[in-house]
Amino acid sequence: MGGPGRKLRDLIARGEGVLAVNCYDPLTAKLAERMGFQALYLGAGTRGYVMNVTEAMITVTEMATAIHEITVKTKIPVVVDGCTGFGEPLHMQRTIWEYEHAGAAAIEIEDQIVPKRAHHHRGFEHLISLEDMVDKVKAAVAAKEDPDFVIIARTNAIRDESVPQAIARAKAYRAAGADMILAGGRNREEMEMLHKEIGAPMVAFAMMGSMERVGLTVREAAKIGYTLVLDPNSALVPAFHAVRESLMEIKKNGKTNMDAATVTATQQEMNETVDLPAYWRLEEMTTEKGAKARFGG
Repeated sequence: MGGPGRKLRDLIARGEGVLAVNCYDPLTAKLAERMGFQALYLGAGTRGYVMNVTEAMITVTEMATAIHEITVKTKIPVVVDGCTGFGEPLHMQRTIWEYEHAGAAAIEIEDQIVPKRAHHHRGFEHLISLEDMVDKVKAAVAAKEDPDFVIIARTNAIRDESVPQAIARAKAYRAAGADMILAGGRNREEMEMLHKEIGAPMVAFAMMGSMERVGLTVREAAKIGYTLVLDPNSALVPAFHAVRESLMEIKKNGKTNMDAATVTATQQEMNETVDLPAYWRLEEMTTEKGAKARFGG
């Protein structure tokens, strides 16, 4: 079977397109796995929101901890946002070590300045030089211990510089050893052109799990060279909305609007998702034997 990187590469090699669906903790990751998704995407932006800070403030150890918590409970490969590598080539090296040993299958690294700005949430991104990013990609490639660990190099140059600059950067990152490229095509025609010009396996984003913005399905994207699609927010945004609505109902009416049957069914599914029945069985065979002898039952 191989490690997580090999699992991801094998999925991609099928050519059908892999959607790495959004998760932000072990519960959302396990739920996605139980529902049949083949891969997961843990974004630093998502973790930043969960921690009530921002991606610009998160640390490599916080991300590595989140990866470990998820990979302990799931078997499907996890693609993880590596931000800027949390520093220069030296820090990039440590980021690869931490992510790989935590169980990630792939890392996505981008060519923004360090420290990354919170302003990126408003669409403002500040790029480092092509040469500096090439050095970081080379450091990432040299640092990985598992040759199957996937390195995705991302450039934001289309929005901040130009399409030709994005192509030049992507080609340089690929030549430096990146396995895949994320260049952010804004429509189908641009995505096709980028793949043709860059000549590398490509990665795309699917907001809320959908590629509707560019008029493609995951399978259609694979046909034009985008064999991996990352979903950054389909678990987090609906979850926040649902919790907010539930709390509003409690504040207004003293209870939620979920009926008792739905609450019971959801709680049961949560129990199964976190493997509670297995834990109960273990206790029945061990610690509960003494409890029954002492207290009956």
